Amino acid sequence: MGRVEVSYVKNVALRVIQEMPSPKNPVARRMLGNRLVTTVAMNLSEASHEEEPVVFRLVMGMCQDTNYTVRRDGGIFFKEYLKKNNKELMGTERLEDIYLPEIYELLNDEESYVRIEVIEAILEILEHLSLETIETQFIPNFLKALNIQNNHDEIIARMAKIIGRIVHKLSAFDLHIKYQEQILTFYKAMIEHRDEQNVLCGITNLPCFNLLYKDRLGRPPPGTAET
Repeated sequence: MGRVEVSYVKNVALRVIQEMPSPKNPVARRMLGNRLVTTVAMNLSEASHEEEPVVFRLVMGMCQDTNYTVRRDGGIFFKEYLKKNNKELMGTERLEDIYLPEIYELLNDEESYVRIEVIEAILEILEHLSLETIETQFIPNFLKALNIQNNHDEIIARMAKIIGRIVHKLSAFDLHIKYQEQILTFYKAMIEHRDEQNVLCGITNLPCFNLLYKDRLGRPPPGTAET
């Protein structure tokens, strides 16, 4: 689908979609409205979003919804939007001042199903964030997602699929070493998991883990005493 002209949004689309996502509506109608909102938002250029900010305000409303499935859809939007527009967004005030604060709030959502979408979203731009931001915003929720005992099977399966990509990106900051204990504990659990798909993900990620950790095996993380 090509870019949507902002004049069409102002004259036609907003009249249709502006009321549908309202919390006063039943969830089914809100979900339909949200799909329309995110479809339009995905196909507006950054310049059009600046000219007509109502569409993105509707997306932000999704991210504040009391229903976690609606907030999850907000996370999915950011994942897809950053994947599509990351080059255009890098270094912009809109990314720093508008998108990232909302993304970080979703990253700290109480629901793991929301957080996993935003973890994937941040992966699209992780290498462009500061070390401090990664450690304060990304790492705590990444570590939560590595906890096999306290997560749903779906979250574990999602992490199994993306763990290699995460660790590779963290290696640019040497954070894969700092958090190697938690990462390798999760990786070992994947290899031994009852779900064959998780085991397969572990095997698929073996070359990446071997490359990043082969010189670290048997050695403690930095900052701990070697015996």
